[in-house]
Amino acid sequence: MLNHAYRNATKRLFLLDYDGTLVDLMPTPPEAVPTKELRIILSRLAADPENTVVIVTGRPHETLQEWLGDLPLSFAAEHGFLIRDKDGDWQPSIHLDDSWKPEVRTIMQKLVDEVPASILEEKENALAWHCRAVVDRERAPLEQAALVERLHPLAERLGLRIINGDNVIEVQPNGISKGIAAKRWLDQGGWDFVLAAGDDTTDEDLLKAIPEDGFTVKVRPGESVAKLRAATPADMLRLLDNLPA
Repeated sequence: MLNHAYRNATKRLFLLDYDGTLVDLMPTPPEAVPTKELRIILSRLAADPENTVVIVTGRPHETLQEWLGDLPLSFAAEHGFLIRDKDGDWQPSIHLDDSWKPEVRTIMQKLVDEVPASILEEKENALAWHCRAVVDRERAPLEQAALVERLHPLAERLGLRIINGDNVIEVQPNGISKGIAAKRWLDQGGWDFVLAAGDDTTDEDLLKAIPEDGFTVKVRPGESVAKLRAATPADMLRLLDNLPA
C-alpha cells in the first residue's frame, strides 16, 4: 500500500526525525553522525523533483548544516525554532528571547556536576540535559524525573516547555513543537503523499499533525498514534530505500 501510494503520487512530503529514527541512539549527541547509507538514501529521495524531504529534529542547526547541509534537504532544527528550506537560509520561527536561560542553566549544570557522564547541551533557543551515557542506569531515570519536577515551577513562571525525551530533558520557550514546524510545509497544500516518522514522545506532535490519509511511522517500541512500525532505524532506512525509484 505504501509503495503503491508513493508510485502514484506527484507531490510528496517526507517529515523525518533524526536521532533514533534515521540513526541509532548514541551515548552522546556528537557520536550520531549520519552513515554513508543514510546519506545515499536521503540524496536519492531528495533528488526526485516530486519529493520534498524535511528533517524535523531537536538538533542544533549548526550540526545539521555540517552533517547534511550539502544535500538538497529542508530542515526544522531545535524542534522547529529554526527553519531552512532547500537552498534557503536559516530563519527563526519565533522571536528569540533567551533571558530564561541563566536560571535553567544553573539547575542543569548543578546536575551535570553531580551525575557523572551526564552533559549539558546548549542550543540557540533551548537547553538540554543528556543522561544516556550515565553508567548508573538505575539512577539516570530517577534524576531525569527529579529534574522535571525541579523545572516545572520555573517553566510555568517563565512560559517554558519541558520536553521529557529518551534520556534527555530539554527546555525551550512555549510555541515551538515538531507539529507546529510540520504545519509550515503541510499548509502549502497539494500533497498527495505524506510520510512522517519519529521514535519518541517528542515526535508525537509531529505524527499527530499528519492528515488522516498520510503515513506515520513509529520507530522503536512504545505507544504512538503512528499507523506503521519500524523496529529500528535500520528498518526505517530499508522502508525508505524500498520506495520505488
